[in-house]
Amino acid sequence: MKNENDILSKIPSDIPVGPYLLGYAQAVYDLNKDWDTFRREVAKEMLPLTATFKITKGDTLIRTIPMKAAVKTAMEYADELVRQLKENEK
Repeated sequence: MKNENDILSKIPSDIPVGPYLLGYAQAVYDLNKDWDTFRREVAKEMLPLTATFKITKGDTLIRTIPMKAAVKTAMEYADELVRQLKENEK
């Protein structure tokens, strides 16, 4: 935000400022997301999906994807999502 005091100057003096300050604090928090925590949560949510990936040849199941590869894939999806979200914030 260019001028942090600008939003507060627009609040009429006869209105309680508590709800405005709470909303402002939430907005500032949202702008400064904890991307590492978000990344971990996304990877955790993606893991059940990536763990079900199967390697096939035509209609024949060759093998299921190893858990280590499933974890790596979930992390890659999470990294890509964070990258795109950060890019869209600009």
